[in-house]
Amino acid sequence: MIGVALSADLLTGLALGVCVGMLVSPLLRAWLTWREWLEASHEADLMGDVLRRMDADDERSRVDPEHAPRAEPKELSA
Repeated sequence: MIGVALSADLLTGLALGVCVGMLVSPLLRAWLTWREWLEASHEADLMGDVLRRMDADDERSRVDPEHAPRAEPKELSA
């Protein structure tokens, strides 16, 4: 059986680790949240650009039937 001695160095290291972890964890969470928000806003901007381009293409594709060029039917050759 392995025994662990509770020395002063072990307790000091654990206490120091807990304190540092409690100080760093809110900063880490805030940084991760900010990074995810930045990525999501970038993706939303990209989606907005795509939708604007689709609207522009849709407006260009609308042709008034009276002014549209008429295609002559091709004759079939035997």
